[in-house]
Amino acid sequence: REMAAAFAEEAARLAAALKIGNGLTPGVDVGPLIDRLRLAATESLVEDIRKKGGKILCGGKRPAGFDQGFFYEPTVAADVTDDMLINQEEPFAPILPVMAYDTLDEAVERANKTIYGLAAYIATNDMAMMFKLADRLEAGVIGVNEFAPATPQAPFGGIKESGVGREGGWQALDAYTDIKTVAIVL
Repeated sequence: REMAAAFAEEAARLAAALKIGNGLTPGVDVGPLIDRLRLAATESLVEDIRKKGGKILCGGKRPAGFDQGFFYEPTVAADVTDDMLINQEEPFAPILPVMAYDTLDEAVERANKTIYGLAAYIATNDMAMMFKLADRLEAGVIGVNEFAPATPQAPFGGIKESGVGREGGWQALDAYTDIKTVAIVL
């Protein structure tokens, strides 16, 4: 809990420095959201954070100079609580909700309380702790000191109400094939 404020401030400093623009342009860190519905949903999530007492440390709005497209500033929110919509939905938006906790057991319990399970992220240099957390977190993909853990060689997909199977890796073939048994007697 005592690290939450410092973590949120540093995350906000880093997020504010990210370059927004066409995601296909070299040097751009944050591209647009997928469509106007996702933009409206993102604005609703941020408004809910504000309304319920959370603090927006950076971002929280559309960026200046990006009137065309569905751009949204990278946003860091502090004092986020379990009852906020950001913890009830899959945001698919550049929002980092910072939630304080007292014990790792509490953090895992709160993370697993959601009906979604696409991905979870762990920041640590303690590999023994990382393996314990990765085993306990209910998510299809775990990123350790990595925010984009997907690779073509590994299956990507969620559990619970997230995703519709796996893509990537040999496991993805299951979605595109049917098994057929042919028994022949000659």
